[in-house]
Amino acid sequence: PPETSPPETSPPETSPPEKPSELEQAIEHETEAANFFDKKEYQDAITEYQQARAIYDRLDNRKKVREIQKQIDLCNSYIVAESDLEKGIELFQGAGEIEDSGEAIKKYEEALLSFENAENKYTELGDTDQFKNCQEWINDCNEEISNLKAETTKTYLTIGAIAAAAVVGAGVVVYKLIGKKPAVPIPRERTIPKRIRPVPPLIKGPRIIFEDQIFNITKDLVTIGRGEAADIQIQDPKNLVSRIHAKIYRDERGQYWIRDNNSENGTFIYTDGRYKRVRKWLLYDGDMIVLSYDPSKGARIIFQYKSN
Repeated sequence: PPETSPPETSPPETSPPEKPSELEQAIEHETEAANFFDKKEYQDAITEYQQARAIYDRLDNRKKVREIQKQIDLCNSYIVAESDLEKGIELFQGAGEIEDSGEAIKKYEEALLSFENAENKYTELGDTDQFKNCQEWINDCNEEISNLKAETTKTYLTIGAIAAAAVVGAGVVVYKLIGKKPAVPIPRERTIPKRIRPVPPLIKGPRIIFEDQIFNITKDLVTIGRGEAADIQIQDPKNLVSRIHAKIYRDERGQYWIRDNNSENGTFIYTDGRYKRVRKWLLYDGDMIVLSYDPSKGARIIFQYKSN
């Protein structure tokens, strides 16, 4: 029989993929915007939200337009808050490089204003983590300003003493030249009360007092906490004190500082008639330190340097 070739078959026609509807496109932009928001890439999130809003506007879906606009406003608020926080950090770091105390104080005050603006913004946003971060920066600014003002006052007192000595010296020179005694105020006699009991000798080095325990600070860095690894172990049955709650260290000038070790309940100093939460604090003789968010419940320790 004659050979027959198989009938030719043409491939089935495939239709091109359907283009997603405008509603599907809007949902895709919303999803992408939410992903950018979670990654704190707020500007990219705004771009995606704006595209979604434009589609919902064309579809005359006013409810979705309002919802998207709220998300855009939220992103803008975070951008402003981050900008204030970054500006404050930049000013704070710049202030530390300024040698002139007056100029440094001005720079720290500018940083303080930026941190307070950021704190207010994060309060409105309900972001507790960033709110606490701003509070720590505010405490650092206040601490640096206070220390610089104290140093400036001490410098002025020194200059005043030198000037007073110069005036007295000039009077002596005039007396020698013209033979007249300069008018110098006569100090009043001071009566010293009799001591009823002997005063204990001054201590010669820093130490921490907790209840009836005394811990001498013999190293440039010591740790405080309830854990066994702490140099100064605080017995705290309420577990308000962290395992390594804080650190006390000695700086180049021989001054002692306490720094909170990101503890859960915070470190507080009693100053100006109230308990103030601190991240870093220059310690003075007799400072009371509380290792808890609640001063009435937390462990209280006293820093002593030269007092009885």
